[in-house]
Amino acid sequence: LQKAYDALKLKFAALVQQSPFGNKPPPPDLKDVEKNRQAPGVLLMIEHIIENTRDMQQEATDGEAEAQDAYTQYVHETTRSVEAKEAAILDRTQERAEAQKDLEEARMELDGTITEIDALAKSEGDLHASCDYLLKNFDVRQEARVQEVEALRQAKAFLAGME
Repeated sequence: LQKAYDALKLKFAALVQQSPFGNKPPPPDLKDVEKNRQAPGVLLMIEHIIENTRDMQQEATDGEAEAQDAYTQYVHETTRSVEAKEAAILDRTQERAEAQKDLEEARMELDGTITEIDALAKSEGDLHASCDYLLKNFDVRQEARVQEVEALRQAKAFLAGME
């Protein structure tokens, strides 16, 4: 537009300086020949268009810079967010691995405890059976002991009388 403006300015300046009648004086019946009034209007319009274009270009450049800054900030925030999420995933993965390890240890302890409880239950059963046998045969054994003691007394008395 600037080149077109400069070219038109030169053209209209040449036309304004030239007389429409050349080197001859204007005819007497014509009123004063006025200079071409449209030339400054067209040139002002082109100047106005050039200024508007520059303003629009500056606004577009500023808008693009703002958009670029906003995009850059968005990318940085997104990157930080992704890094934070990845760190959280890593932490959760480690926590899960530790929890699984603890679970396995707890299962092993449970298996050991169950084995121990089974062994104690078997011992308790054996001990109970033994006690049941002793209680069941207590009277018989007591009677046998009493007879033994009586037999030993008689043997002692017999042996004491032999002397």
